[in-house]
Amino acid sequence: PDPPTKSTLTLATDVYQQAYEGTKHIIEKLKADGVTEGKIVNLTGDISDPNTAKRIQGCEDACAENEGFSIVQSISDIDNSEDSMTAVENLLASSGKEINGIMCTAYYPAIAVAKQLTDEYSHIVAVGCDADESVVTAIQEGRMYGTMRQNPWGQGYLATITLKMLKDGWTFNNGEYQYINAGCYFLDSSNIDQEEQVCKDGTMELLATWTDRFT
Repeated sequence: PDPPTKSTLTLATDVYQQAYEGTKHIIEKLKADGVTEGKIVNLTGDISDPNTAKRIQGCEDACAENEGFSIVQSISDIDNSEDSMTAVENLLASSGKEINGIMCTAYYPAIAVAKQLTDEYSHIVAVGCDADESVVTAIQEGRMYGTMRQNPWGQGYLATITLKMLKDGWTFNNGEYQYINAGCYFLDSSNIDQEEQVCKDGTMELLATWTDRFT
């Protein structure tokens, strides 16, 4: 929520950072493969959602920092199973040979990419959103490069601890509302099998200084 608000804090994913870092990983992988310029497509959610605008901006900003790379298309309003499957099918049929990367900044498009990105499109570096089983399998099989994993475990863990602290009389941030980034982690073939532990480790890093926010 925008201030003023009765909320004590918001603990959530920084969706701009998620999109920005995911796109950077695509570009870095393409450069490592010897690609000096590339066309990247962003698959995202409801265009009326303010978070979608942040995700689009994150992708574009990552490209702006890397000459020769650009977001050639942002396909929105496809964060459901049917629309995402259709959109990815049409994208691969029309532009699959020309594009170099796919950044999924919504859940269902990542699943659609995981299910449809075959060896025929092995030149496409794809990064997903979250860790559906199909996305994990696609990374393990080398069809997707990686995924930007949100931290729902940490959100639940830290939120529960925070409620206990507030009940016990702690005061958060001198009574001032604050947004806190719960963390988002890049998973690829090197750490996809430790997905849960990656989230827990990141949460423990936040927890180590958590009481610094309270009196």
